[in-house]
Amino acid sequence: MEFTNYLVEIGDALWSAIYDYLERTYPVTDADGWTHSAYYLRGVYEEGSQKFAIIQNREDSKLFRMNFDYNEEGLAVTSELQEVEVQYVPVENFAFSVEDNDNYKKKEEV
Repeated sequence: MEFTNYLVEIGDALWSAIYDYLERTYPVTDADGWTHSAYYLRGVYEEGSQKFAIIQNREDSKLFRMNFDYNEEGLAVTSELQEVEVQYVPVENFAFSVEDNDNYKKKEEV
């Protein structure tokens, strides 16, 4: 029950808040005229009490850490992006794949 509660009530809202922030803050328009973020969201993590997202630049595939706070008032990014290197092998399956999210956004805009 707790996992389902987190995934639906917190997880989805948090991912949506991060995607919305990335699209507003780092917009790019592709060759087809679709506007989206210059970054993919690769994952959300916590280190001690600090929450952070790992995002990937669509153009050069560099990874960045984005520290944030998230509460009932919403998402607040707390520092500049910090470039990071992957010290692990990322999983290939995500709860929300990048391609599925992009396709959903395109359908939603239409």
